[in-house]
Parts: sequence; C-alpha cells; structure tokens
Amino acid sequence: MEGQEITLELRMASPGHFRSVLLVVIGFVLLYIVFTIQYFGADFFGITPDPTYKTGKTPEDSRLMVSMWAFLLLPGLLIPMLYAARRMRLTINESGIYYESGLGNWLKSFMPDWSVRWEDLQETSWQVVPGQYIASRLLLHTRSNLHLVSPWNWIESGTSDVGLFPPRSCTREQAATILGHTPLVEHVKKRFPGYRSDSFNETKRPTFELGIDGRDVTLLTATIAALFIGLVILFIVEIYFTASEFYADDVPYLLIGICASLGFIASHLALKRTEPDRKDSNIYALLLALGMGLAAYPFLLRVNAWSDSAGLNSYEYYLDSDYVWRAKVPGPPNLHLYLGSSPWWRQFQPGDNHVFNLRQGRLGFWQVDMSPIYEAQKNFSPTQ
Repeated sequence: MEGQEITLELRMASPGHFRSVLLVVIGFVLLYIVFTIQYFGADFFGITPDPTYKTGKTPEDSRLMVSMWAFLLLPGLLIPMLYAARRMRLTINESGIYYESGLGNWLKSFMPDWSVRWEDLQETSWQVVPGQYIASRLLLHTRSNLHLVSPWNWIESGTSDVGLFPPRSCTREQAATILGHTPLVEHVKKRFPGYRSDSFNETKRPTFELGIDGRDVTLLTATIAALFIGLVILFIVEIYFTASEFYADDVPYLLIGICASLGFIASHLALKRTEPDRKDSNIYALLLALGMGLAAYPFLLRVNAWSDSAGLNSYEYYLDSDYVWRAKVPGPPNLHLYLGSSPWWRQFQPGDNHVFNLRQGRLGFWQVDMSPIYEAQKNFSPTQ
C-alpha cells in the first residue's frame, strides 16, 4: 500500500464541480449568441411579422451589442482556465511530491512546476487562519525552498468526495486532525516520519487559499470579482457613453432589486455549496448583487426599448410654473428635465412648448430619448 503512487487533482476539477461550472459558462455564452442572432437576424429568420415591424433598435443599440462581446470574453476566458485547472496534478510516490501545472512552457513562468523529494524535506508545519480552518495550508520546508499547499482542495483523481469540513468553532488542533484525513496529508504521513500535526503558524490574513503553492484565490471567487468589475464597467459605459434614452418617470427599483437579489442568491448558494466554510461569502455575494443592480439600471432601459413594438413617439409638452414639463395629452409622464444651470434650458420659460420623444415598452415604464436634446445643446449658442 505504501509503495503505491497516488495522483491528486483540484477539487474544482472533480467531475461534478467541473461540469457544473463549465455548463454555466457555456450556457451564458450560448444565451448571448442566440440573443445576438435574434437581434441582428430577426427579419432574416422570419421572427418579425413583417419588414415594417418596429423593434425600437437604434444604431446605438447595435453598437452596444457589438461592444458587449468584449464583456462576453470575460466568462469565455474562464473555459480555458477551467481546463487548465483540470490538468493540475499532485503526484505522491516513494520519491517525493511532484506538482504539475499542466500549462505550456511559456505559461509555466506564471505557475511553475515544483517537486520535493522526501530526503530533502526537513519538516512540515501548518499555517492557519483562525476561524477559517478550511483555508489552512501545509508548509513543506526544504533547505532552499518553502512550498505551501491547501490539503482540503486536493482530492484523488476521478472522485468528488468532499470529506469533512473543519467548522469555524473547532480548535486548530481539531482542524489539523480533520485535515489530517485528507488524501494529501494521509500520504505525507505515511512517507515522511517527521510530519507534525502540532506545529502552527497563525496568520490573520482573511484569505481563502486555492492550494497551488500559496496563491490566494479560487476560480469561483475570481469569477465573481471579474463579473463585478465587468458589470460596473458596463454601467459606466452605458450611462456616460452609449445610452441615449433614460427613465422618464420613476426608476423601476423593484426590478433592479430583483436583479440584485438574484445575483446575491446565486453567488451565495454557489459559495456555500463549493466553499462552505468561507467567512467572506456574504461579501462576494454583495459584490455581485451590487454589480447586478448597477448593470440592471441601463440594461432594463435596453430591454424596454427592444420589447417596444411601437418605437419612439413624439409628444408635445408645456413648461409649467414649477418648471416641470407636462404633456398636453393624457398618458405620458411629467418630465423633470429642466436644468437651470444650462443656457439651453434657460431659454424656456413657463408656458413654452417643446416636443419630446418617448416610448413605453413591454416592461411598463416610460423612457425619453435625450439624443435630440444633447445635439441641440451642442449646437446652441446663448446669443441665439
């Protein structure tokens, strides 16, 4: 038994976890591909009832659809990262421990292979984060190097056994005992007589180790962080650069809240399932919820416009004495657009009329097209 060679793989690369994450990423990419085909090829595929059907698409919408493919590359890049994680291996035999990243030669400088022969191994110790013992790392000391591995993240190839979780309430000695039953530590104990389960080096870093020579990230948390950054960038680009239509009446905070809640629930459940002893799960869940909420603000405008079969319509408004624009016909909402610091808006006085372009999409709220106003402001001279 002791002479056997054992091969370990990352827990995230186990059959169940790998397929789950891969299917989510591929599903997200395919959904956007289908949405893009429907958007640009609706007439060609006969989705629209006739060539004069008005979908409310504008050149700005089309440019946004193309630009969002750059955002789509973010989850797309996770696919090669998943396969890279699937190739990582720890091999333990009578000679020593060997880590293989599975990467090409030009990428190994970022994540190099390493090995520790039993005769070169001087001692082992534990680095623990109090209250977050699942992130504990086994330190392998040699004369010239120190290698750090998170035992809980490595399982025998082809299995998905999650084993025991070191609970927050346990002591570090209890955590070391639980982690001592992981495949990595079991085989280190069999082959290295100097293994110690009572040598601890506490750290207060609030990290959750991946288990690859001390790198402080997991694929799931990296995905959530990347999605948060991408969603914030989408919000900024839309609001300040590409959007031409904005909410004409009350912002649909309920719909935005639902989107944010879905982001929170999805990320929280994913983290609790794959990394149940994380202390910062709620922080990551809140990050994704915030990103989803921000991105939903402009995205709901797009959905409302895309679902509008009537397109933009012109409505005549008059400026009331309280400097609120009110429609001359029932239905359209009041517009609080008057900006006293703008010379263009100051040319209007109570009683003046102006025509605004609005739409009411399938989501039920009104939005106003500001592009003619922006163009008029650019060409406006106070002497006019």
